[in-house]
Amino acid sequence: MSNHKVFCLLSFLLFSQLASARLKAEFLTCEDLTDPMAVGSAQPRLSWVNVADEKDKNQSQTAYQIQVASTKEKLLRGDADLWDSGRRKSDESRYISYAGKPLSSNADLYWRVRVWDKHNKRSEWSEVARFHTALLPSDWVAKWIGSDDETPLFRKDFVIDKQLTDAHVFICGLGYFELYVDGKKVSDDVLVPGQTDYTHRNDIEITRVAIDNEFTGYRCLYLGYDLTP
Repeated sequence: MSNHKVFCLLSFLLFSQLASARLKAEFLTCEDLTDPMAVGSAQPRLSWVNVADEKDKNQSQTAYQIQVASTKEKLLRGDADLWDSGRRKSDESRYISYAGKPLSSNADLYWRVRVWDKHNKRSEWSEVARFHTALLPSDWVAKWIGSDDETPLFRKDFVIDKQLTDAHVFICGLGYFELYVDGKKVSDDVLVPGQTDYTHRNDIEITRVAIDNEFTGYRCLYLGYDLTP
C-alpha cells in the first residue's frame, strides 16, 4: 500500500473519530424545572432533550456523560468537583438521579451533559444549566409561626351603658368563625365564610338575641388555617 493511501486512510479514521455527533443535548431541566431555585431532593433528577441534526433525523442516544460543579467557571474548565458520571452507555435522557458528593443546603450547582449518537460519535457539551438547593431537613432550625394546636378561641367582654334597640357585630378574619352571644350561637350557619373574600361582607340573618349581663356572655369562635406566603 502506497504512503499516499496509508495517509488518506489514517486521515479518514482520524476525521471519523473527531467528527461531532449529529445529536446534541438541549433543554436541560432539574426535577422538570428550568434552573429551579429550591430543589429539596438530596438526589435531584436531571433531564434533557436530544435534538438531531437536520441532515440525520434518524438518530438516537447510546451514551451520556454528566458533569456537576460548584461554580460555572470550574465546570467550563472541566473541573467537575461535585460529580462526573463518566461515559455511561444508556439511551436514558430523563430523570437521571444525581450521584455525586452530598449536596449542601442553600447552594448553587452548575451542570452540563454530552451524548453519543448511534454512530458512537460524541456531541459537544450542552449549555450550562444550574439549580439551587433548598434547606435540607437537618438544617431546619426555625420554629413554626402560628397558633397552638388547639382551636383558637377569642372572647371579649365590654360594658354597654346605653339602652339598645339594635346591635351589629362585624367580624373579619382568616378562616371560619362562629359567633356566640350570651352563650348562644348566633344563626345556624356553619363554616362561615365559605371562602374568605375581603371585598364582600356576609350578612347573617338571625332572630333577636337578648343581651344580658352587660354582654359578658359574648364570644367568637375562630378557626384558623395554615397560610402560605
